[in-house]
Amino acid sequence: MTIAREDLLDDLRRIAHTQNRIPRQTDIDKHGKYGFSTYYRRFNSLNDALEQAGFNTDLAGKLSTLDLI
Repeated sequence: MTIAREDLLDDLRRIAHTQNRIPRQTDIDKHGKYGFSTYYRRFNSLNDALEQAGFNTDLAGKLSTLDLI
C-alpha cells in the first residue's frame, strides 16, 4: 500500500504540534502513524521529509510552542 506523500507530511506536522518541537526519529516511531523507515524510504532522509513539511531543519529541536502555531 502506498501512503500519500501529503499524509506523511501531515503526520510530521501533527507530531511536531503534539511534541512542541520538530520531530525526531524517536518521536516518529513513538507518536507517528507511520514508522521512521517509511519516511526514509519515501524521502531518502528525515531532513528532506521535514523540509518538505515546511520545517527549517537548522532549528531542529529548538522551536517554541509559538513557532508551531
